[in-house]
Amino acid sequence: MRLADDLTQAELDHVLFRAVQARTDRFIGANSAAPAVSVAFVAWLRSREHLAPDILAGLLVDYPRHPSSVPLAAAEQRLRARLARMPRCAPHEAVLVGGMPIVNRVELRSHLADLVSGYACPVVVVEGERGFGRSHSWKLIRHVAEQLGPTRIKPIGLDLVGPVLANQTLPNLFAHLTRVLGIAVGPQPICDGVTDGALSALFVAEFLARVEAMPTPWPATPWIVFDHLDRHLAPEVKLFVAGLVDARLNGALHDCVIFLLGPDLKLPIKDPGRLARRERLTSFLDAEIDAAVRALNLLGANPLDGADLQGEVDALRGLCLRHAGADLASAVFEGLVDLRERVRA
Repeated sequence: MRLADDLTQAELDHVLFRAVQARTDRFIGANSAAPAVSVAFVAWLRSREHLAPDILAGLLVDYPRHPSSVPLAAAEQRLRARLARMPRCAPHEAVLVGGMPIVNRVELRSHLADLVSGYACPVVVVEGERGFGRSHSWKLIRHVAEQLGPTRIKPIGLDLVGPVLANQTLPNLFAHLTRVLGIAVGPQPICDGVTDGALSALFVAEFLARVEAMPTPWPATPWIVFDHLDRHLAPEVKLFVAGLVDARLNGALHDCVIFLLGPDLKLPIKDPGRLARRERLTSFLDAEIDAAVRALNLLGANPLDGADLQGEVDALRGLCLRHAGADLASAVFEGLVDLRERVRA
């Protein structure tokens, strides 16, 4: 952060693009103040450990005399050593994403593998009770997208109850979505005196019209992830999202993937061709816990073996006898975080 504080946004942009073909507009707007840029840069980098060594190397090449060069050089070597220990697996198989353990997600991983392989998969729905970590699915989706690179996939997370979009109106959500997608700005539909259904239909039609008017295809395929659609939201917001899903499933919206994490099962989504892929999260199986523990252990600088490793497996399996539902998911997640720290993964 100290080094980034001393750079202009253009200088940091140059380093990022040369090192990993990314730009600062991935995490902050143009011409932002230096402190905001450095804070956003560090937050962005924390969840992209696989990119960090090359970015640090680029900074060290351009700014070798900066006071932070010595600790950053040590960090670069430490991260390269850690990445070298990681088993070579496809991005969708990752068990640790940005420091967050990801258990199960068998169907979601399969759908992501299909997307990577080029199979058509227009809509992906992740269902299940609150507390089973549906929102962790976003971390896995973003990880896979970023491993493919910014020229192929653009992941866009829209947490409808998060700090950015909570309690927002449909016009605000529409403006945010079109802005992050880079769609041309234009007049919004008139909102006065129309029903929720009519209002959402107007905004869906306007969105489709703006996409059709784009002079070129998407520079990178958007993966649009709507989270918490099952929460208390304005009816027109839910109907707008459902309308986009309908459009994608019925051929009116091309070359993007829509993910629904926590869908509202009451929404009238039409899928006559049964094109939507689904995963319903349930309680953990012993085999899933076993696989997560052993995969996480392999990532550690100090991995366990023999009785110690089996003890960790048995301890997490034992949680299934004492907890259920969201409590179980939380307990297993906490246990895996403890294991990550113990083995230094």
